[in-house]
Amino acid sequence: MNYWAIICEEPECPGLWNKWQQENVVTISFGTPEYLEGHPELRSPTGAYGFAEHLIKQMQPGDHIIPFLKQNRIGRLATFRRQRIDEWVPIWRGDHGRRIEVVWQTDNMPPPEKVALIPLELRKPIRRTMTRLSPERFEELLQVLANPDDWQDLPVVRESTDEEGEEAPDEARFVLEAHLEEFIAANFARVNFGRRLELYQDEDNTGRQFPTSIGSIDLLARDVESRELIVIELKKNRTDDAVVGQVLRYMGWIGEHMAQGDRSVSGIIIVPEVSGRLKYALKMVPNVRLFTYSVSFGLSPVI
Repeated sequence: MNYWAIICEEPECPGLWNKWQQENVVTISFGTPEYLEGHPELRSPTGAYGFAEHLIKQMQPGDHIIPFLKQNRIGRLATFRRQRIDEWVPIWRGDHGRRIEVVWQTDNMPPPEKVALIPLELRKPIRRTMTRLSPERFEELLQVLANPDDWQDLPVVRESTDEEGEEAPDEARFVLEAHLEEFIAANFARVNFGRRLELYQDEDNTGRQFPTSIGSIDLLARDVESRELIVIELKKNRTDDAVVGQVLRYMGWIGEHMAQGDRSVSGIIIVPEVSGRLKYALKMVPNVRLFTYSVSFGLSPVI
């Protein structure tokens, strides 16, 4: 028996994890046959598709698969049935068409609406779409999946407003914000926060997706002059109340574990627009600042 890790591009592809569970598959996103014909380098043994194809064709019925979602989360265990990667049957917005049929396990596993957060001391990067796991690593992750203390809700992408009238997150905006986080991290010194901040860095971690025992902080920064630590969260696929609660939880964790002595902690929330609910919530939290962002796109005629 072999053990495998396959990356699920949630939250960049919001709703993909639920699609996997509903259709009893895991998928990879390498493009249509026409696209691969135009990019033969992808099909070489060292190319992204060629490497994944080689591993998938080694899979046997009964092999175990652990889906790796982003932000150090894993989904419930799957058992391999058969692969259909030579076909193109898209599952998410015309993409993720290379399918691997699986059976989802339920015993001692998170329920479908939850995932497991890998504890800080067990986190190791997964750099390829698909990776073979050692038996020892598989057993570590299996223990995480079996522990309800490590389970957490997966943010839900909804199509309408919630019962309190707050607008549900928009999927297109959610995908944009995944890239916005990357852009801010890459251009951090050029972003105007009203004071001079730098992205946090230590021996083991950068300030982007900074790991804690309660989740990963979008961006962790520090004030160059005062050395204050600043938790920065993008709203992403969350309600106003959820993002305020999230930033306060992370501030509490940083305050307890990293802010020694009189070193202070504050927060920043970045949103596309400000709602009344969010403004009222933050009126009572003076050490959390609120910023909006805007994205400009235009076309210039050439011919």
